[in-house]
Amino acid sequence: MDFLPRPSSGVEPLDVPFVADTPYVHDTDFWDFPRTHGFGDQWTALPAPRLAALAQSWLYFAAMSEFLGMSVDHEHFNSSGSVSGKPLLPLLSRWLELNAPSASTSAPAPAPAPSSSASAPLRSRSRSPKSEAAAHDKDDLRQLLDHRAGFLDDVFHLAEDFEKLSQGRTRPIPAVILSVKILCVTLHGVLGEVVEAQSRLDKLPARPRPWPPAGTRRLNAVMPPPSPSGAAPQALPSVQLLRDVLRLRGWCPFYARKIISSYNYAMVYYFSRLFKRYSPGLSHEQCSDDKCVAGNVELAGYKPKHTESSCTCRPLSARTDKIRAILQAGGIPVIQMAWVKRKLVVKVARMTAKTRFVAISHAWLDGLGNPNANALPKCQLRRLQHFVDKLEPLARNTHAESRLNLLTSSPEAGFQSSRSLKPRYFWIDTLCIPVGGGPTDDIRIRAINTIPAVYQAADRVLILDSSFDNISVEGTDECERLARLSTCNWSSRSWTYQEAALGSVCEVQCADSTFDPFSRQVGLPKAPAQSQTQPRPKTLSNWLSFPAAGVIKALSRRFVVAYSESRSHYSIAHADASEAIHASMIRQLAKDLGQTYSNIKPEPVVNGDGDEVPTPDLCTAFVRAWNEISRRNTTVQEDSHIILASLLGFNSRPILKLAKPEDRMSTILWSMDGIPMSLLFNKTGPRQNPAGNHRNRWVPLYPSRQRLRPGATYSNLRAIRGDLYLPNNSASRREVSVLVCTEYPEPNSTSKFSVWDASIGKRYTVEMHRQEGALDPFAAPEVGPYCIVIQHKTDSGHSPTTMPGALFRIRRIVTNVRKWYNHNLEPEYVKSFELVEIEDTGEGRIGPEEKQKSASSELNDLGSAFARHHSGILRTVYDCPLTVSLQTEESAGGSSTKSVHEKEEKALALTPIPLPESWQVAIERDSPTFPVPLSSRPSFSEAMTPVAPYFLVTALDGLVASGCVALIIAICVTTFSLLAPLAKGVLMAKMGLHSLVLIQMFMLSGLEPRLIWDVLHLVLVALYTFSRVASGQPTALDFAFICWSLVGHGIDFAARLAIQWFVVPGLFEKYLANFDPEDGFWGQGDFLPTTTWYGRILARLGRKFGQDRAGQILGEVPEHWRSEQHLLGNMEG
Repeated sequence: MDFLPRPSSGVEPLDVPFVADTPYVHDTDFWDFPRTHGFGDQWTALPAPRLAALAQSWLYFAAMSEFLGMSVDHEHFNSSGSVSGKPLLPLLSRWLELNAPSASTSAPAPAPAPSSSASAPLRSRSRSPKSEAAAHDKDDLRQLLDHRAGFLDDVFHLAEDFEKLSQGRTRPIPAVILSVKILCVTLHGVLGEVVEAQSRLDKLPARPRPWPPAGTRRLNAVMPPPSPSGAAPQALPSVQLLRDVLRLRGWCPFYARKIISSYNYAMVYYFSRLFKRYSPGLSHEQCSDDKCVAGNVELAGYKPKHTESSCTCRPLSARTDKIRAILQAGGIPVIQMAWVKRKLVVKVARMTAKTRFVAISHAWLDGLGNPNANALPKCQLRRLQHFVDKLEPLARNTHAESRLNLLTSSPEAGFQSSRSLKPRYFWIDTLCIPVGGGPTDDIRIRAINTIPAVYQAADRVLILDSSFDNISVEGTDECERLARLSTCNWSSRSWTYQEAALGSVCEVQCADSTFDPFSRQVGLPKAPAQSQTQPRPKTLSNWLSFPAAGVIKALSRRFVVAYSESRSHYSIAHADASEAIHASMIRQLAKDLGQTYSNIKPEPVVNGDGDEVPTPDLCTAFVRAWNEISRRNTTVQEDSHIILASLLGFNSRPILKLAKPEDRMSTILWSMDGIPMSLLFNKTGPRQNPAGNHRNRWVPLYPSRQRLRPGATYSNLRAIRGDLYLPNNSASRREVSVLVCTEYPEPNSTSKFSVWDASIGKRYTVEMHRQEGALDPFAAPEVGPYCIVIQHKTDSGHSPTTMPGALFRIRRIVTNVRKWYNHNLEPEYVKSFELVEIEDTGEGRIGPEEKQKSASSELNDLGSAFARHHSGILRTVYDCPLTVSLQTEESAGGSSTKSVHEKEEKALALTPIPLPESWQVAIERDSPTFPVPLSSRPSFSEAMTPVAPYFLVTALDGLVASGCVALIIAICVTTFSLLAPLAKGVLMAKMGLHSLVLIQMFMLSGLEPRLIWDVLHLVLVALYTFSRVASGQPTALDFAFICWSLVGHGIDFAARLAIQWFVVPGLFEKYLANFDPEDGFWGQGDFLPTTTWYGRILARLGRKFGQDRAGQILGEVPEHWRSEQHLLGNMEG
């Protein structure tokens, strides 16, 4: 396995014994290898040594030969009794030369003779030959790659079959099988690089159609992780071997589980070779597979660290009174270290729209925190300022400049000027968030609430982790740096996840410089790189050529693709195999980091192909944030609610004032217009009094380790009038089934019972997850009917045998309903609607006693109710989560007793009624006793984009340019021959400049000339005036042209200056005001009184500007939220 790249500070590779003793005869039937090479048909019963020899001879060397299409001498891989993978590299390089596309042609090179061709036939596991012609065009190349991918998939699964045998855990079988899996993963990664290269050369987005083909069950974009759950008892021998290697080499059990459940076999093996660096004195003895507690700090005895253990410098503190004054005024403090009279002092300034500053992201474990004072050791502050001063100015990305992005942290990033300025200030929580005062300190709460504004407005986020203190950017490759970042202590903290997710640019500080782990185009590591922090040359052509360059680049529509071509994929045909392997590993690491930190960003993200990835909807963002926070740790668990609210764009100030975790989580959930259905299936994390008699038993207290499933819009629960409605459309019904149960046995005396679904002929074993040792009022026979919700499909789309589910108690049925929502825009939404209850009005409506009696009778006979009423609502209350297992034929016994078991199971199992398509399930919630909905903040780009001034100035540009062009044409037609050369040159120059402006205005939205452009126009007009006055023959057209140009460009120049110096700062202050509930936003204790005239006006304005994302204004409590008597008794919160 030494064909994989080795880290610069890596440990020795895992020893794989060389036990192969049978050479593979090329061009024979690969799948008949055991029979044709003397192992017999009963090879599964071979002793462990012979089975290991068969596995290595067949699945390693023979598979290698079959993939490469050439004979491979396995003895060349024998290195002192161990397997060496280095001889594979030249063979694989030759295969790339024959099959990878080159820069001169999009087709691979012609294949040689069949005896040594890379396109030799591959036989599928079913022994049906896959004929492949020589790959002379891209379609044949795609077919060749598809066949190779399918072959690797079959070999991978055959290797898993080997280790599932009884001999599979006997040495050296686990090591041999692990080497086979790593070989399959590595070769598949090389195939992926070839596909990417072909896509780039075709000038198409990467992977223009799904690849690998659907026939590959496990080899999708990358090989699957060895253990999706990371659970040790079910781990295969090869997975257990990797776990043992990681633990023996000093890895924390939590990180070992994280790596194994997140990456493929090749990447996990690469991680096992990393020399893991931990902070001095850090111990992982108390860590478990589910949690790393070594990164948590004890605040009581916490002391800031010095840069050197021998340093005894005194701490320097920031002026707390000034910090509090800035926060009290609605601002944000920033820090700069400066020398005043030969004395280093901490300067505190208020952040403005022009302030260039760096936000420091760190974990307190590294010693940069202080729970007792806003102070740090002098050596640390000098180090931080040194890091800030060394940062290069950001070179604004061309694609980002073409968007209407006014401000990244100052006006220079948008309108008229894009000068790259170096940051001077920095923000760090230790100095800028006041300490003390307790949880009720309003100033401290205000500072914590404005953290999202800090990281969104920062010039960049500087990531500090002690594991990178001795890592050199020049001395390590990108693969190692990304691998270390994904497993360092910084990446395991929830607060740092929020900071990186909200930041626009992130850089990791190393010993010599920084690197940006999220911005690069992944590809071959030896390709010339262009740093995002590389300063742009400050030349006159750079200032004057922006519109022309923007027009040329945007017209070609290839400027981002061309950049990626120049980086790597353009010459993959001439690359050696080690580079291709290295590139595939970097691609996976970069993809994982990008998905982790970019999929939750509140701003649009530009992917590697130059396409803008839209921001996720609120429900999707919730799932992504939940899943990421659940994998991370915080010293104070209640901080997870603040982080979750901030990532969703909510104002977290009301949450900071709530003490109970159930109230904090409910505040977030009640502020959303829907929630993911998988939240109801949460059975591992703590929930709100799960054995109590109330409607909110499903509400989780914290993000649990059970990952939520991201659902489409049609599969999320919708919040309507305070209730949660199960989705009702054809697509969701294929994924989720609702079974209504009215028969005994009741699910109260036992945790398991069986269900027979007669509509599809399947039996399920249902296991309930109630709170152990608690008296649950719902576990009683008199509770009444219930329904079971089962989720059939997983994230990968296949139907598992074990499925999540939930149990709901039916409180009453409603038949007086009307359609509330209907969506038939796509085929997936056929018959999609929600039903809401119509309140009875008029003299003839029935009384409450008759209504209760009617409801009770219908509950006793739900089947008749479904038959009598075409549509209706089952009003339910959540009971508990379920695990539903599909009973297969094997579980029912052999064929001779199958019918007997079937009859017995049917007799013992419940036979529920499938919910009719025209009926719907509503899940009731208790009336909120907490502040809802949370006010939402606009994204930073939305808040800092002056749309009206932009269009005003753009219209003015068009008007001035059109008038000037018309007057120039008139002058050229009438008096051009009489003009002096200077005047002629000015007219031609202005005609060209105005033409570019008109082209970018009508054809290229988002591009705009810079401020210097107006100055250039004014200079040209002055030269033309001088030329015409000097000639003594100015005409009326000359005066009109001069006056129009001077007035138009003068107003345009003044308008752009006004936008920079007045509009942008005003927008920035208005954006900061979004974090202050006293400026028209809601917080706990100061709700808007909607009964007053000003309250109604403000509430209406809040709805208009999107402040009521949850849908209902405060104070409007739905009728069914009020206390009432029903079958479950008087439910109390």
